[in-house]
Amino acid sequence: MRGLFIGLAISAVAGPAVAAAACGDVLRLDKAPAIKVEDVARLGAEEFKDAGGDYYLSVAPFRSAERPERDGWRALAIIKAGERGLSVEDLGGILWTKRPDQFGDKPLRLEATATKARATTMPRAPLAGCPKGFSIEIDSEGFVMIDGAKWKRVGGPW
Repeated sequence: MRGLFIGLAISAVAGPAVAAAACGDVLRLDKAPAIKVEDVARLGAEEFKDAGGDYYLSVAPFRSAERPERDGWRALAIIKAGERGLSVEDLGGILWTKRPDQFGDKPLRLEATATKARATTMPRAPLAGCPKGFSIEIDSEGFVMIDGAKWKRVGGPW
């Protein structure tokens, strides 16, 4: 059921678009996205990984032939970090790129250990000007990091 509402739930996320570390011309995460209903229909299968505790990370990639485009950017995926249960707001957004040719149908790798879940970009070749790509992770206490830097905590203050 979470997957069905991903487009609606993510639209409530607060915060401006942010460039991935050292990748502002190649990748950016829009933390306050507005998504159209027709764009939701372009999503591939959503993948979830447990981060331990009550937290998870999910990635729903857009099919590569149908990625939404806005101002020269193409959407790669919707990324959510959340808590099981509906009482807290999910964190995340839409990951955009100016290099869609470098990403296939699975633009992010989603991995988990017993205490955290992490998603990292998987370009076909190293991206010029963006050597480390983009990453987001959540730990078993709900703390979310973007490119290794503190962002927010799901359901509460850092």
